Amino acid sequence: MAKTVIGIDIDASSVKVIEIEPGKETAVKAFGISHLEFKEKPSDEELVRAQTEALSEAIASLPPRKKFDNVVSLVSGREVRTRILSFPPMPRKEVAGVVEREVRKDAAVPIEDLIYDYSLLRMVRERGQDKQQVMIVSVNRDLVFENIGVLRTFGILPAAISTSSTGLYSALARTPLWSGEEAVGLVDIGANICTMLIFGSETLYFQREIFTGYNEMKAAFEEGEEEGGEMDFGPGVGGGPSSIEEIPALQRVATELKRSFLYYKQQFRGNIIKKLYVSGEGTRLPRVDEFLAEGLEDVEINLFNPVEGLNLEALGSQATELETLAPRFATCIGLALEPPKLIRINLVPPEIKAQAYIAIKRFVYSGLVVFVIGILAIAYMLLKSERNKARDAYDIERGKYEELKPGLEELKGVNGQIARYQSYSDLLNKLTKNEPLWTDVYENIGTLVSENMHLDNLKINRLGQSTKGRGGRRGMTSGPGVESSAGWEMVVEGYAYDDSQVGLQERITRFLNRLQESPFFEKVYLDPLDETVERVKGDPILTSSKGAKDPERLLTEALTTIYSDVVDGTYKQKFRIFCRLEGQAYWDLVRRRG
Repeated sequence: MAKTVIGIDIDASSVKVIEIEPGKETAVKAFGISHLEFKEKPSDEELVRAQTEALSEAIASLPPRKKFDNVVSLVSGREVRTRILSFPPMPRKEVAGVVEREVRKDAAVPIEDLIYDYSLLRMVRERGQDKQQVMIVSVNRDLVFENIGVLRTFGILPAAISTSSTGLYSALARTPLWSGEEAVGLVDIGANICTMLIFGSETLYFQREIFTGYNEMKAAFEEGEEEGGEMDFGPGVGGGPSSIEEIPALQRVATELKRSFLYYKQQFRGNIIKKLYVSGEGTRLPRVDEFLAEGLEDVEINLFNPVEGLNLEALGSQATELETLAPRFATCIGLALEPPKLIRINLVPPEIKAQAYIAIKRFVYSGLVVFVIGILAIAYMLLKSERNKARDAYDIERGKYEELKPGLEELKGVNGQIARYQSYSDLLNKLTKNEPLWTDVYENIGTLVSENMHLDNLKINRLGQSTKGRGGRRGMTSGPGVESSAGWEMVVEGYAYDDSQVGLQERITRFLNRLQESPFFEKVYLDPLDETVERVKGDPILTSSKGAKDPERLLTEALTTIYSDVVDGTYKQKFRIFCRLEGQAYWDLVRRRG
């Protein structure tokens, strides 16, 4: 279950609290409201005392709990300065310095007497240039500690302290109005201050405060009630003024809204604002939307509904009451919609944050100590149990071992014999690892011998050390224990026959070229002999070996392709050719053999 967040809105006319559970379906768990009534303007002490009593009544509507966690409150008044500035894009680490300079430049008191914070909003385009929007809020330290003092009366240490602008920003960000392409306005009429926002396309374009509010506006309605007692300002109650001109405070708000709309149009080159939403304590005034529509010609006025899309099932029969009061809860709902760690503006003083951090740290450490002790105790008991089980298992296996001990002694002798056999096998593999595949070599030579040729002698020499079958000296062997690939040299001797000496040389040359082109051989060359060309008698002593099946006869028969009709006077010449068994096809065969 997600932790709930409590929003507290303490104003000069009412105190509102609401508890919201965030998640895929944001749900309202409880809410409470208490009004402040004064016959005349109260002193600061009287106001704080009345707000404390009202807060006590409002939080009584929440479910009982041992302590309040995740509480977000707000500060409001003339001492709160909220601005939205646009800076050229810059690294985030430089923004803090720029913000501090802006606060110092704007402050009427030393910056040490202020608490300020800022939040990066969105990139916007102003006059053809990209700008970074930054919301900067500064407030007098005394006002913040005054708010904390009221909350501490009930044992509440706020996780975050924000402002009306931030609360309205959060409330708007989850409604369809926020993503609309058309820019619209929102005015929240508080007890003494009106907060106005202009937004659209998920961008907050403009924000300002107008220093008048509900407490001044209601005076115009009370003047019309000379008889009949105190007026009820609940929603839907008629009576009072008939024109906005009879409500000077509201008319002043309408005038300031017009100026703000014109500033937005000139600054952002936007369209004329055609829609305005109203929220806050001012919605208690009868027909306030009609009066604003009168003061803002051609502007559609609607009441802002911040509970649209929220799950109100947990409220039961109170759901209808919250829907009626919804415009007055706009800021309070916005405060509770975001976890305190993600709040855009947090004015909790650093020393209070440090106290909260230390308290949380102590709580966490205490919990960790208890948890670790519990884990160690459980682990000790489990290990003790496992040790006993292991001891029993060891005794059983020890008995089995004593029974099998005689057989193990016999098995050791068998293992020795297996090891000796394995060493013999390894030696045999080393001896035959790089041995050529003689059958494939002989068959290849048989396909290369030309007609009227006879191979008389075939010698194979093993060459010395050569990791790829290249290099080494003839006649040197690598020995049976060498695992590197040794080279092999083949000497082919034989006779060629032809009826002319030119054809005789062509026949020998053709055989030499075929050996050079064979994938089995490299470094093929003809050894010049001193023997001369001679003529032979027509004695067909050599015959073709086509059809021979016995592999043992390949070397002596399959390499002979002499015609059987050699006639008298045919020329005969002996040849000797040297070649290496180093062709790529040969080594591929060796690798496939493994």
